[in-house]
Amino acid sequence: MDIDKELKYFQEMQTAINIYSLPQNIKPCISYLLGKPITAKENGGILGRQTAGLLIAIDLRKNGYTEEQIHKRLNIWNRNNLPPLKPSEIKGILTSCFKQKANGVYKYNPGCNGRYTELLQLEGACLGTETCIYYLTNYVKKGIKRKVNYMAIGWQYVLTPREQILLFYVIPELEKLKRVYTGHKLITNYRELHKYTGIDQKYFKDILGALKQYGLIEYTPGTQRLWEHKGTEIKRIIPPPKIPAEYINKPKEYKHKSKGKK
Repeated sequence: MDIDKELKYFQEMQTAINIYSLPQNIKPCISYLLGKPITAKENGGILGRQTAGLLIAIDLRKNGYTEEQIHKRLNIWNRNNLPPLKPSEIKGILTSCFKQKANGVYKYNPGCNGRYTELLQLEGACLGTETCIYYLTNYVKKGIKRKVNYMAIGWQYVLTPREQILLFYVIPELEKLKRVYTGHKLITNYRELHKYTGIDQKYFKDILGALKQYGLIEYTPGTQRLWEHKGTEIKRIIPPPKIPAEYINKPKEYKHKSKGKK
């Protein structure tokens, strides 16, 4: 997924979260499905309206929503489908969502590696296991090589463009080039960071200091005395911290509070 598509994806995801009053930790694929019309399979759709509706209902159930609350949101979502499902079909989705086995376990409880994953990817709703912050946080063990998508959490609303370039793209690229696992120590210097970002070296102390203050990296500055052979050490915090909800879209307030921490 290129950067323009990625930005559009997260904008649509955040719009759905706002419209449906969803928790910020809902699966990105579910909020994406809620924010777009789903076409019937007979009309060329990939995932299908019933499957999409069931996946939405299951994730809302996992987040503590009642059957009545889920029903309300499915009805709102269904208005935009092509064509909309019948009321009886919505009730069928709810029945399946809350259906239990003899031992009391819900019959339908899909994860991120099931048979629906490929369909969600083809529908454009799934970012893939190397990018999705939900998957990385809930399914992947620490210490293995993986990509972290900070935009899925919302850091693009807080960080400056220079901070975004360094954290989102350059540090991960240097980790890859130097064969450093995500979340492990990266040794670099300001000249190398300038080479890959085009940012003047005089800004890196403030940029890295800000990222450290936010809890996104560990950072130990190097020295300009070449004979000491001491490079700048950067270690990304994995999984990255979430932004307090009250500071989303309010970068000045977040920065002010963050910089005031000791």
